[in-house]
Amino acid sequence: MRSVTTNRRGSGSKFHLALLLGAALVLCLIIAGCGGGSSSTTSGGATTSEETEGETANAGSKSSSEYPSLAGTTITYLGFGGITDEAMASAWFKPFEEETGAKIVEESPTNYAKIQAQVESGAVNYDLVDGDAFVMDPKCGEEWEEFKNVPNLKHVAKIYQPKSKCTGPDYVYSYVIGYSEKEFPNGGPETCQDFFNTQKFPGKRQIWGYYYGGPPECAAVAAGANVHNPYPLDTEKVIKEVEGAKGNLSVYETASQAADAMQNNDVSMGIYTTRMLIEGQKLGAEWGIAHGWSSTASGTFGIPKGAPNAAAAEELLNYIYDPVNNKRYFEQLPAYGSPEGFVPPQAKKLSPWLVSGSKQILGAGSLVDWTWWSENDAKFSEEWESAITG
Repeated sequence: MRSVTTNRRGSGSKFHLALLLGAALVLCLIIAGCGGGSSSTTSGGATTSEETEGETANAGSKSSSEYPSLAGTTITYLGFGGITDEAMASAWFKPFEEETGAKIVEESPTNYAKIQAQVESGAVNYDLVDGDAFVMDPKCGEEWEEFKNVPNLKHVAKIYQPKSKCTGPDYVYSYVIGYSEKEFPNGGPETCQDFFNTQKFPGKRQIWGYYYGGPPECAAVAAGANVHNPYPLDTEKVIKEVEGAKGNLSVYETASQAADAMQNNDVSMGIYTTRMLIEGQKLGAEWGIAHGWSSTASGTFGIPKGAPNAAAAEELLNYIYDPVNNKRYFEQLPAYGSPEGFVPPQAKKLSPWLVSGSKQILGAGSLVDWTWWSENDAKFSEEWESAITG
């Protein structure tokens, strides 16, 4: 099982494909329909998606002449590779290079142990990292630099505003339950209770080795936790729920493994990110998506303590958080949502779940509590691994 200290989200990832794309957008774009401030959230607030998009398109962007000259400066970015980094390069890095004269070098995958060792030795190679808030925030000021000049962070939705001065969200993603329509032609599992009920819905079910924010939350809901806020997780009940399905559980380590399993019908159901389901569908998998649960989170940017070009990395972040620049990334990757609230037009046209006002975008969903994970990960990870492999 992959340890979070090594790396995180994998590099690769029924409705018909068009509808699944719409569902993916909405599941990930919970900031787009109803939130506080300049954005939306799963509950509360009253900003509509249409209002948010209009505000986003016109808010606070710079003209090209306002970006600083960074000629001769190299910014080294560390991410997780795959299509996410490819889209960042196309939507953000290359235009930034053209605007400023800087050069951006990409490396992968994110490795926290390596970053920690560099910080401790005083020989840091990386300037900007795509990682996880629950790893970065607790070490703010120690292993990660406090941001000094990223004013465009003000455009980020209230629920995705940083919990420390060292991080900012990059993209929003969701876990959902997917199932084989071949195995369940009359309808598959719709809730977490269904997912862990091996008698009602027999067959192998998949969960990710990088489990944070997904399978444990679903297990907690199956054991009786509030589907909209399962925290704090009752870890004893979570482990018991997982152990009850142990003989039917299969762990995947990369998104491509998950998509291949869907295509080949190696499993009957799984907890996946929406992007993984889209990748499986593109391979020809006839898989449905459950309506009864989701868990939504955001990835995180951070600058390692002692980064050689921290100031230039902040200029890059400020460029990325410019609303006009920001939405280019999400036009390329509809499986992800913008932390600033941009809603691509196809989401409004295709998704049956996109609503506005103070209602929830999802019929059933929650936001991942990274603070809980930062406080409980060390102990819980051992119990979880033992439950699914022991």
